[in-house]
Amino acid sequence: MDILSRRRIDEVTGCWEWTGCRHKDGYGLLRLNGKTRKAHRVSAHLFMGLDLNSEVQVMHRCDNPSCFNPEHLFLGTQLDNMKDCYSKGRGWQNKVTRCPKDHPLSGNNLRVNKRGERICRECSRYYSREFQRKLRSTPEGRKKHCEIVMASFRRRKQRVTLDQVS
Repeated sequence: MDILSRRRIDEVTGCWEWTGCRHKDGYGLLRLNGKTRKAHRVSAHLFMGLDLNSEVQVMHRCDNPSCFNPEHLFLGTQLDNMKDCYSKGRGWQNKVTRCPKDHPLSGNNLRVNKRGERICRECSRYYSREFQRKLRSTPEGRKKHCEIVMASFRRRKQRVTLDQVS
């Protein structure tokens, strides 16, 4: 099958938009070796060497699901895909404007962790203070608290040392 015959090139964006059958989410669909495949994955297979049976995700820089231009595609993990989704404002979390305690999830009160999750800073500070307070309320807890602080200090010191080396 000639995949390039099923494209319409958008002059403005450079997207190769799939003109054949599409999935309800807008992704181009085609039959290849008896299987229905998404056009952007087939494009990544043909132009980028992706194994079609791989679990590697094919993502769009252009954020256009019908695009299969290999210059607009990049590969990553499921986690990369979720981070990309949230960073572009498409994740369900982006629609949530307040935390369960009714604090605003915006501005200085919003922190995004390594997994792309949006965290309320006010709640985070409160739970951290409560954890520390409960931990220090017993002799065993005070000892554990000291161990946690020292481990954190050692990690920070090691990170600084590694940064100086590189």
